[in-house]
Amino acid sequence: MLRNLPVITAEKMRHSVWMLQLLLLLLWQPPCDCVSISRDKESAPEVPSKLYFAASEEAIEGVKGHSVVLPCEFRGEVPTSEKEFKVIWQKNKKTLTFDKAHLDPRFQIVPTDIHTRNKFDVKIKDLRVSDEGMYRCIASYQSNYLIKNVTLLIKVPPTIDPKKSSPLNLVLVEGTSQALTCMADGVPRPRIVWYRLVDDNKIELSNDSIYLIRNVTRDMAGTVACVANNTVDPVDTREFSLIVHYAPTVSLMNEQISQRRSKATMVMCSIRGKPDPQFYWEYRGRRFHYSRHSQCNPPEPLQKHCMHLTMNEGTETRQLSLLINNLTDSDYGQYYCVGHSALGSDRKVVRVTGEPGVQEVCRFLAEFAKFTATLVYLTFSLK
Repeated sequence: MLRNLPVITAEKMRHSVWMLQLLLLLLWQPPCDCVSISRDKESAPEVPSKLYFAASEEAIEGVKGHSVVLPCEFRGEVPTSEKEFKVIWQKNKKTLTFDKAHLDPRFQIVPTDIHTRNKFDVKIKDLRVSDEGMYRCIASYQSNYLIKNVTLLIKVPPTIDPKKSSPLNLVLVEGTSQALTCMADGVPRPRIVWYRLVDDNKIELSNDSIYLIRNVTRDMAGTVACVANNTVDPVDTREFSLIVHYAPTVSLMNEQISQRRSKATMVMCSIRGKPDPQFYWEYRGRRFHYSRHSQCNPPEPLQKHCMHLTMNEGTETRQLSLLINNLTDSDYGQYYCVGHSALGSDRKVVRVTGEPGVQEVCRFLAEFAKFTATLVYLTFSLK
């Protein structure tokens, strides 16, 4: 029956004792996370001065998504026997590494050569915000232990939140004010700078998360960008396309045109506006609209009135021309170029004149005859 009992060797006994010490170590917690053996001698058993940490407390910074190394290096006489010297890494009472082994694949002891027993640096890969906090490098040594506290601070590159920022395409109305918002997250808090993008140049506009445009003008149409930067690469950029709507404006080539009867003449104007305005020429209550079917160029048969439209490429300007053929007395007068939209309207007048016709001469002679008769009557009356 004794043959079936397990044999307890001296080696197994030492291992069991060490495991018991380690269990007690894991259960023991200092009264404060910031306590170390060098600062609170009453909380931990006295450790021989021949073994100590290169630094008992350190603060390390890492960047989210990157890797970082937390140092744990000893000075003095480090035992060469693995049975007498054990090291673990902990965070919030959770064991991360055990000697050279790791329990989480993201936490690994930095490899060293076979003769190096004084370094147990741990490398954390693919850093997360939740990795921030206090880490402990704990060494078990001859029934005693050393504790080193390493504080890990996580930096986070800036990220612009599209849900909290203005939309990418914005329609502004001339003469109004508009606030553009650019909200970004990151650690440390990102700084926001606004730029106007002109060709390959950047013109700084503002350095706040909200860019207020006062008294919008049509010249402000284009692209602006907000850049979030907190010294942690990469920076984040969001570009906004600004479209400015404004009421139509009319300008004339000539305010007065003279042409003889039976000839042709043309009145011309330019119209700018956004969104696209409605436009036409008006004469004595009659409106002349542009039609693609207008025949304005010979040798096609000419209409009495013919509209011609030209779009200036790269601009919002339209050139509107009204051709008037075979001028008669009834064609002379004031022609209005009109542009209108939901934002307003504008109109300018061109006066078309020419040689007086028969009717005008007759009216002139009649008026002159009346004037002459009146003058003769007054002359005889005075006598």
